[in-house]
Amino acid sequence: HQGSQERSPRFCKELLRSRLQQIEAIEEKLEKITKYSMKLLNAQEELAMMLSREKEDTIRLAAAAGASAHDVGYVMSYVVALEQCCNILLDN
Repeated sequence: HQGSQERSPRFCKELLRSRLQQIEAIEEKLEKITKYSMKLLNAQEELAMMLSREKEDTIRLAAAAGASAHDVGYVMSYVVALEQCCNILLDN
């Protein structure tokens, strides 16, 4: 019984040290996740701004050409329309 009483404080200290080590490892992972999350949010904001500018430019060009995104009916895909434009330019 005496031996187990002597080991108890040491065992408790080791248990606490082990738990602190686990917590520190979790904190490191949380810090990594935070950094990656910030990078992801920055990339998301940048992409949203690029998309907004692209949409504004496209709306302005469409208005200048007399086209409306709200017209009813078939809408040719962008790739097909681009191909047709290239063919027209190459034919001229």
